Amino acid sequence: MGNFVTYLENLNLREKIFFAILMGILGIFLALKFYENFFEHFVEEIASLNVENLQEKKAQINDLMRRKNDLKIEIDAQNLSLRNHQKSLMIFAKNYEDYLDFIELLSKKYGLILKNLQNSYEDGDFFQRHRLNLELNGEFSELLFFIQELENSHLVFVFESIKFQNTKSLALSLHLNLQFVVLK
Repeated sequence: MGNFVTYLENLNLREKIFFAILMGILGIFLALKFYENFFEHFVEEIASLNVENLQEKKAQINDLMRRKNDLKIEIDAQNLSLRNHQKSLMIFAKNYEDYLDFIELLSKKYGLILKNLQNSYEDGDFFQRHRLNLELNGEFSELLFFIQELENSHLVFVFESIKFQNTKSLALSLHLNLQFVVLK
C-alpha cells in the first residue's frame, strides 16, 4: 500500500485528475453492475408487488369480506332459527308435576271427582313420554268443558282415547288416555 501511495505522489496534476476520473468511471460502472445484479431484481419484485399483487390482494380481501358477510348472514339466520326452536321447545319445557297440577286444577274447577290415575312413561334420549289413564266422575256438561279446556290449554296433550260410561247415579264416568312429552 505504501508503494501505491508513493506512486500517486509522484504523478503530476494532469495524471492525478485522469486517475481520479478513471476511478470515478470505474466506481460508477461497479455501482451499475451492483444495481443490475442485486437491486434491479429487488426493485422489480417491489414494483410487481405494487401493481399485480396489490390487485390480487385487494381481490382476496374483497372475497374474504364477502365471505364474512355471507357467514354473518348465515349465523344470524341460524340464531333466529335457534330462537324459534327454543320457543317451540318451551311448550315441552314443563315438567310432569305441571301437567298433573293442571289436570287437578281443571278437575276442581269443574267439580269432577278424580277416581283413578295411572301413569306410565318411556325414557328417550332427551325426553320422557308419559301416558296417563284417568277416570273422572261428574256431570256430562262439566266433563265436556273439562275435555275442551284440556284440549285448548297451553300444555300439549295427545288424546289417545275418550270413553264415557254411565254409572248407577246421575253422574257419568269419563275414561281418558292422555299422552304428553316432557324434556329431560
